[in-house]
Amino acid sequence: MSEDSGDESVAEFEVEEVVDPEEACHIEPAAEEDEEGDGQAVEDNDILLMNDGNIVEDTDGRLCYLYWCDKLNTTPVSQILKFLNGSSVSVNHYGITKNGLYALAQALQVNRSVTTVSLKNTITDTGSLKSFFDILSGNQTITSINLSGNRIGLHGCKALARFLREGTCRLADLNLSNNRLTDKSARTLLEALEANESLRALDLSRNALNGKSTTPVLCAFLRSRNTTLRRLDLGWNTLKGKGCSDILQALSGDCTLTNLKLSWNGLGDEGAALISEVLSGADLSSELDLELLGNGITDSGFLKILGALSKDDEGSKPKILRLGENYIFEERFEMTTEGHCMDRKSGEVYKIGAPVEIQSDRLKLGYSNLK
Repeated sequence: MSEDSGDESVAEFEVEEVVDPEEACHIEPAAEEDEEGDGQAVEDNDILLMNDGNIVEDTDGRLCYLYWCDKLNTTPVSQILKFLNGSSVSVNHYGITKNGLYALAQALQVNRSVTTVSLKNTITDTGSLKSFFDILSGNQTITSINLSGNRIGLHGCKALARFLREGTCRLADLNLSNNRLTDKSARTLLEALEANESLRALDLSRNALNGKSTTPVLCAFLRSRNTTLRRLDLGWNTLKGKGCSDILQALSGDCTLTNLKLSWNGLGDEGAALISEVLSGADLSSELDLELLGNGITDSGFLKILGALSKDDEGSKPKILRLGENYIFEERFEMTTEGHCMDRKSGEVYKIGAPVEIQSDRLKLGYSNLK
């Protein structure tokens, strides 16, 4: 750029390649009054950029995104520009670089309409999550973030944990599935959630959580009586029978959780026996939707669960128990609308107190009316 050039637009800046976006120049704050001197003050969270010599108010963050892409010598993503004008930014399987994620964060901090951000399997450098969440600090617009399939690791969880601890955090739905999270990562995240008052749904499925080291952390979190979490997905981990039964036991009493997924955790009949012990003695929420799909439970394990559900005790039972995709021979069991289940092989009838529905791919035991 020549020295005698006049005012130029953002797109005309010539910048050197920046290795670390945090070292790049920040946008200078706009003057308190516009150039025409009409006396109207500019809101603090507005970004005003010079564009062909004119001051432009950027309320959706698109100009800010273009500015930082140019500043960091990275190619803008057309999908992001399109989505910034709506309520959801969905850039899945795209391959966003460190600089690209930095530019997106700057745009989201300016934007006033985006509530959902989905970056599924798209972040090429998970170390950039620190600057991403640092920039979003104080954001009160975003309520849902999907970071599944990014292998964010411990450092990514630490950055996210700081964001969740903020009193201004309004995040209600967080998807961290398929990130190879370990017990250390889970501990960092769950400890932060004890102080969080906004999260309603957490997906930790398809990670490396195991029954020996992760379960105590999960149980401590659930016993802390977090008053906001409603849905927790722990499917496709290796919690095993002891881990799953301990987690279910932690829900006994006054717990707000209404949906717990423990599918594909390798329970088997041994785990089903442990689950049945909890079902027969624990005071579980009558609103709890418990999912135990694909856990290798056979007729033997199912009979133990039926026995636990049919016990007449003071404790509450789950609203619905999902046992599809197990090794249960459905032709053996006859379900009635009176909430009874008969074992055709032995002739025994179990009064489970709820309608029961069997399908080829799913067995549901529930207190809700069948549709």
